Amino acid sequence: MLRFLRTLGCWTVGSVSAEAARLFADTTRAEVLVEAAGLGAELIAAAAGDRRFPEQQAEHDEFRGRMQQLVTFRREEWPYEYEYWQAAGRL
Repeated sequence: MLRFLRTLGCWTVGSVSAEAARLFADTTRAEVLVEAAGLGAELIAAAAGDRRFPEQQAEHDEFRGRMQQLVTFRREEWPYEYEYWQAAGRL
């Protein structure tokens, strides 16, 4: 899922998961919730600070290149997108 999100141009901060049994068990519930809260705090800090992740930059550059080609190729059918990308300095 993280790879898919990065393919769409998203920056990913991390991930957390838990089996339902860990959420329902009194002995492991707190641990799972602490993990999730920690990731949530990291996500908020990343968004507030416009944080970048250098290890993901190559994927973003590839996606940007594909989108530049697509928007340029479809400029007749997608005039709004073409003008938007031009105005933003992305073409």
